Amino acid sequence: MEPLKTSDVEYISGNFDAGFTVPQAARTSSSASEAPEHTWEQVDEGFYTVKFDETTSRPAPAAIYETFAVDFVQSDLKVTSTVHRVNFKEGDKQETIAGIPSVFIMNWVLPMYDPPNPLWGSDRTNGPGYNILVYGRLTNTMRVHLQQAVDAGFDISLWAASVGASDAEVKAAAAEEALLMYPNLPEPANPNSLGSAIGSLFSWGGGDAKAKAQEEAKEAHDKWKNIQSIRERRRAEYAEAYEAKARASPPAALPPALALLHRVVHGKRSVYNPANRAVNLLNPDARRPLVQNGVEVLHRGEEGDDEREADAEAAVVAKEDALRAAEAQWASLKMRIITRICNLDACNFNAVVRPLAEKYNGCPYLVTECTRLSHAQGVFEMGIDVHCFSYLSKLGLAGCRDILTVIVFDIILALQGSTASELPEMLLLAVRINRLRLTGAPNITSEQDRQLHAMMSPTSPSVTSD
Repeated sequence: MEPLKTSDVEYISGNFDAGFTVPQAARTSSSASEAPEHTWEQVDEGFYTVKFDETTSRPAPAAIYETFAVDFVQSDLKVTSTVHRVNFKEGDKQETIAGIPSVFIMNWVLPMYDPPNPLWGSDRTNGPGYNILVYGRLTNTMRVHLQQAVDAGFDISLWAASVGASDAEVKAAAAEEALLMYPNLPEPANPNSLGSAIGSLFSWGGGDAKAKAQEEAKEAHDKWKNIQSIRERRRAEYAEAYEAKARASPPAALPPALALLHRVVHGKRSVYNPANRAVNLLNPDARRPLVQNGVEVLHRGEEGDDEREADAEAAVVAKEDALRAAEAQWASLKMRIITRICNLDACNFNAVVRPLAEKYNGCPYLVTECTRLSHAQGVFEMGIDVHCFSYLSKLGLAGCRDILTVIVFDIILALQGSTASELPEMLLLAVRINRLRLTGAPNITSEQDRQLHAMMSPTSPSVTSD
């Protein structure tokens, strides 16, 4: 694949600094028509409304993340994840506080090409395009509230897993996790049922050999019964501790939206997700991590743990694989997007398009099948892959591509609450972007992107030389 490098485009194959392409606006007027070109600015979140309860809406409070940088770049192949390529300043520390990533990236992946008509061939879902990258950091208020809750011993992951759950569901989750923490050991042969077998097996050795074998079998069985008794007791204690923590009331300063965000980041079923939990509930002073290299580590202390660890790990991995697709679908349904053009008059829409633009401008929507969620090292990224939109949607957006150079538009991302326990809603991130320049955007296609694309593309015909 030949590089497409041109003299007026900077190629960045490695990491890049957040916010190196689009500066924050220095406003001299509130008029959208006078917004500085190729800049971004904060949004008055209160302009937008969110559900307060199941019957009323109110102006949105401050978002969970505050925007601190924006980038506009291009690529030869679509780039749906930048989480491992962006460098952040020292003040934008990447960490996880009680399972909540401190940095959020909203990555709009926009095709640069016109979509082919599916009637004449297959759809196109990869190729050159633009990326609008919006970076947010947890607000200082949210950081303080989260840290205070952690210091007070409040278990946010259990809260997230249990919000809206019935008593029966909490009990079932507690029993499931207790069994994983203290699994049953396989029962050895019962010496009372071994008489005839041992007698025939040791007939050549006389009664002493038979008695010894029976004694050893009895000792093994008694040992198993003792361990099982201990584990049953600890399972009951663990389940009781789990239920108590799951039903604990959150601090008043923690909004339900944080529990919803935790579930979006880590999956709807945060039940028994020790990656988000630091200690064994029964030994909070031990500070023993329950995860090593991404795999659950069973509680140690009784004989027999080692022989069951591999089976337990395999069961957990299989369970996580089975839930991953459902969790991704569920999480995407919780991310509501609003895009609003603030200066419609500048678009010069015709008489057919203008009424539609006015009607749907600022209306919320979901992109369930085209959302890519990932998190690593304290950074959570949401990629909106427009390459995978429907043909008609891509065709309409392709016709409007050039208006990016004249419009001032808001991008709002809200956590969608569906039940009373998930309300009131909150905005996750908000930004206003002013009149982007399409030409000269740095190209962030990496060699790894090219290699992956080549591996996934059909094999090209071989070329022979004379």
